This record gives sequence, structure tokens and C-alpha cells, in this order.
Amino acid sequence: MSRIARNFQIILRSEKLIASRQVAVATRKGGLFGAAALMGGIAVVFLNVAAYLVLAARLEPAMAALIVAGANLVLAGILIALAKGMSADRDVQAVSEVRDMAMADLEGELQEATDEIRELAQNVRKMTRDPFSSASLSVIGPLLSLLLKNLKK
Repeated sequence: MSRIARNFQIILRSEKLIASRQVAVATRKGGLFGAAALMGGIAVVFLNVAAYLVLAARLEPAMAALIVAGANLVLAGILIALAKGMSADRDVQAVSEVRDMAMADLEGELQEATDEIRELAQNVRKMTRDPFSSASLSVIGPLLSLLLKNLKK
């Protein structure tokens, strides 16, 4: 397999891994946000009633309701903070480095191929202008080796 094809393959695999990891983190984040909402709802229904009944026996009813609601909001806020703190950057960093190395190598390969094609075009022009010059005969050897090298790839 040529280096160019290998580098394209590495880039595609890297992008696939990065995307799948980002989707996994987004899914987990969504799940935690959903869990926070569900927990908040359940807490509002059950804990509010139970805590209100306990606190209402000792405090004024309004103060009991305020304490219960505040506790529920704190719990929901903790879950939201956990979900926001998740990131795929740490997991993706190594894959991104491999992808970037493959891109740089691919750019080098393409530049080298471009330079070889330009040189080949110049040599062909020289040969068509003066097909029997000694310079064109010295060009035939490298030209043939270049063609054979590209045929092997």
C-alpha cells in the first residue's frame, strides 16, 4: 500500500474515532441532563411532600416549603455541573495527534509528487525541443527510473 493511501486511511480512521468519541460524550451528557431533570421532578414530588410534612411540624409551613425546594435545586445543580464538566478532548488528543502527523506526511508526499511531475514536464519539453541533444540523453535515465518507480507504487 502506498504511503498516500495509508495516510488517507489513517486520517479517515482518526476522524471516525474522534467523531464516535464525541458522540459518546454527547450521549452521556444528554443522559446526565435527563437524569438531572428526572431527579429534580421526582424530588419535587416525593421529597417535597415528605420533607414538608416533617418540617411543617416544627417550623412554619412556608419556611418548610422553602427549605425543601432549595435542597432539590441544589441536587439538580450538582448533576448539571457534572454533565457540563465532561469533555471528549482528553480522550481525543492522541488520535488528533496521529491524524495531524498523517496529514503532514500526506502534504509532504503530495508536494514531492508535484515536484517530480514538474521536473518530468520540464524534461519532456527539453526532449521535444531538441530530441538528439546530449542533455536529453542524460534525462532519459532519470525519466525511466521515475516512471518505473511510479509504476511499482
